[in-house]
Amino acid sequence: MAALEALAEGGWVPADVAARLARHYRFLRRIEHLLQMVRDAQTHSLPGEAEGFRRLAMMLGEGDATGLRRRLRGALEEVHGLTEGFFAPDACPLPEPQVPPESAGITARWPGYPALRSERARAIFARLEPELLSRLAAADRPREALLAFDGFLAGLPAGVQLFSLFAANQQLVDLIVDIAATAPELAAYLGRHSAVLDAVIGGDFFADWPGRAALTADLAARLEAAGDYEAALAEARRWKGELHFRIGVHLLRGLIGAEEAGAQYAELAEAVLAALWPVVEAEFARKHGAPPGHGAAVVGMGSLGAGRLHARSDLDLILLYDAGGVEASHGRRPLPSRTYYARLTQALVTALGAPMGTGRLYEVDMRLRPSGRQGPVATSLQAFEAYQREEAWTWEHLALTRARVVAGSAPG
Repeated sequence: MAALEALAEGGWVPADVAARLARHYRFLRRIEHLLQMVRDAQTHSLPGEAEGFRRLAMMLGEGDATGLRRRLRGALEEVHGLTEGFFAPDACPLPEPQVPPESAGITARWPGYPALRSERARAIFARLEPELLSRLAAADRPREALLAFDGFLAGLPAGVQLFSLFAANQQLVDLIVDIAATAPELAAYLGRHSAVLDAVIGGDFFADWPGRAALTADLAARLEAAGDYEAALAEARRWKGELHFRIGVHLLRGLIGAEEAGAQYAELAEAVLAALWPVVEAEFARKHGAPPGHGAAVVGMGSLGAGRLHARSDLDLILLYDAGGVEASHGRRPLPSRTYYARLTQALVTALGAPMGTGRLYEVDMRLRPSGRQGPVATSLQAFEAYQREEAWTWEHLALTRARVVAGSAPG
């Protein structure tokens, strides 16, 4: 009864249907209890003989076995009618999908997509298609919405499980339509990473934002458990993609505003940098030895430094190091300190930007370093201080007002 009430409140079952099912449930449950009172038998079967039915009718206080049979049959048939379309949609006739002539070319290519190659996938999707097309046609820009959904569908590697999930979960259908109608990039991401919907129906997808510290700790633990460097980079991409998608959905659904979304995108990037930097540093040190001197710090500039990014932001970074007078590293393949930190910076940029099966993390822009593209990718703390005092332009001083250490240790 509590489940029926929750289903009705959540919009999964119409309120009048829930009320009728509840009424029938009470009646059929009472019949079951009366059946089990006879000889204290653990049974769920109706009597097979007239005497048994007469006794059941008397226990129910009706006395008329024929009337009870009629009432039972009516209840069972109505329950069947109310639930058959929900639990066995294949038994219901299919409405014809309404496709505008100008969109027929888009839907005509759907049967050739990987997600719709199996007979079972096509059968389930046929149940969803009329409503999906109707909802997409009602969008502000219906053709663009249909094209975004087409991109989602084209990217799916398989369809049976996902379409079954949609058939049983109206809220997911609502979400897909909203995304296709207003956020085509999220639709394309979903097509490539449909497993993220497991997180959507999980318990914490719509919970409060955990914050940078919790995010960093979570990702660091996942990277540690990844096993090797390549697996860690892949896990970082999967993890970041899910949270990036979550921010977009929260913004789309009005759960957060643009300002809050910008702060969350920035905290997500900071968590990635803070958790990934030690992994990159350890992998590099395995070949070339520990960082010489006092180490390095990754400094966020621009929008990252200001703590406000958007969904497509790259990361403005500079790397400062303090070799502390140490000339070279000590390892299997030692490097001069300047070369060491330059190559370590390149390793970080590659770890963030290299395309993998799970995508890439972030594009990196290092033009805000001293001397821009002409300057070294890693700058010693001493050279950075001298440049700011003697050569930097006013705009470079202003850029420092947004600078924040986002990974590594603060120099000096």
